Amino acid sequence: MTLSSNYKIMNTNYSLTINDWLSKSEKILKANKINSSRLDCLILLEFVLNKSRVHVLSETNQKLDNKDIIKLDKYIHLRKNHLPIAYITNSIDFFRRNFYINQNVLIPRPETEEIISQALKLNLSNVMNIADIGCGSGCIGITLALELPEKNVDLYDIDDQAIGVAVKNCSNHNLKLNTYKSDLLLNMKSDYDLIVCNLPYVPNNLDVSDEVKSEPKIAVFSGHDGMKLYRTFWKQINILNFKPKYIITESLISQHDLMNQLAINSGYKLVSINNLIQTFSLAA
Repeated sequence: MTLSSNYKIMNTNYSLTINDWLSKSEKILKANKINSSRLDCLILLEFVLNKSRVHVLSETNQKLDNKDIIKLDKYIHLRKNHLPIAYITNSIDFFRRNFYINQNVLIPRPETEEIISQALKLNLSNVMNIADIGCGSGCIGITLALELPEKNVDLYDIDDQAIGVAVKNCSNHNLKLNTYKSDLLLNMKSDYDLIVCNLPYVPNNLDVSDEVKSEPKIAVFSGHDGMKLYRTFWKQINILNFKPKYIITESLISQHDLMNQLAINSGYKLVSINNLIQTFSLAA
């Protein structure tokens, strides 16, 4: 299901208030096993009406324009078929900032914000160059560039369309970061003191939700155990002439032992774990 999917307007009631539409649409989503049905309806109302949550909830008797009802019903049709709400609105919040996304990139998760938190806890006095490997939308690297304006941040991804989204987000946040196409570290343009990476880590045969099935497979799955790309990443780290002082990764908790062993084999030691996030430093 995509935003371009065919959709026909049938039997539309053109005399609906916000409350009428909210009640009707919430029932539709619930019937299709959307657990966040009310929240999703409110988000769509905010998006289409360009109004705040406070306005939507305080003006429930406001009559909706026909054109807005048509848009809203189209989006409900997409959502009931489990297209993620973020792909409908082309918008996601990450570390208190808003980012543009589309179906060419993974939807940033709240747990990934911990990469930023862990990076900011490091001693960065001797860190100048930072690389976001597998940047997707660019949310991690861009956030670090905004939080650490004195540092240089470069963005890398193997997919041209993902790089396009990252470039758009750089522009939206008034940044001019370098973006490069690269298969992990093969096209590195500099030496880096800190590498952050949220590479795909879902095993190929894992049963995922319909929402996740809407995301690009290249950004989700990575071999029989989900660690194919991370194995390649650490092998590439191992042969770098200049190894970064710090590396921060995200993976399933069940994959942490293997991630730690791969890091050790490449000359790194684990310095912290927080949920899905592991931070490694170059061993002395």
